[in-house]
Amino acid sequence: AECWYYKFRVGDQEFKGKGYTDKEATRQLASRLEREAAYENGAGISDPYKEHRKRPLTDHLADYSQYLADKGRNANYVQTTAQRIRATIDGCRFVHMSDISPSKVQRFLAELRNSGASIASSNHYLTAMKMFVNWLVNDRRSPDSPIAGMSKQNIELDRRRIRRPLAWEEFDRLLRATAAGLEIQGVSGPDRVILYIVACYTGYRRNEIGSVTRGSFDFESEPPTLTV
Repeated sequence: AECWYYKFRVGDQEFKGKGYTDKEATRQLASRLEREAAYENGAGISDPYKEHRKRPLTDHLADYSQYLADKGRNANYVQTTAQRIRATIDGCRFVHMSDISPSKVQRFLAELRNSGASIASSNHYLTAMKMFVNWLVNDRRSPDSPIAGMSKQNIELDRRRIRRPLAWEEFDRLLRATAAGLEIQGVSGPDRVILYIVACYTGYRRNEIGSVTRGSFDFESEPPTLTV
């Protein structure tokens, strides 16, 4: 079968329906639906998530953003992650945790790709949303993740940018063009040449190079070193 199905009974009432292609995700869905049915039928079970269910997802997202910041994530990461989650919530018209649906998330991602986004970008949105919902579970706000069974798409089917190292002659042309170039973001062409050479020989990224000072260099050691 293309997907799993669930069936359970609460009192005299039987419930059954279609789940996901992932067995464990379907099992979690059935468990959640069974608990909710038990709550509604007054089967003597208290709902530990009742207050969290009432809160809008945007409130939970604000708490999650603070959690990421407290965990030491940089501001740009927190902002980007929250933006992707918020876009997904708004695009799917989710208001509360009970609204979260794999099919609606899948539809939102498909529309995202149809509007020009790459598969890689679509995967980033899915990853952010799954992290958020997993946090809801880990923080005891939700019993399970409705989108646990969703998987990323193969980015090899939609490569927008093929990453590769520059050949030496290409790097030489880059340095010559940079040296003769205009000032960009307050950095002259000759100064950018130095930055590109440092990046090439160390593998350091932009923010790492931005943290370098005179004291980062040690020309007396053998070989000379540059420490971030």
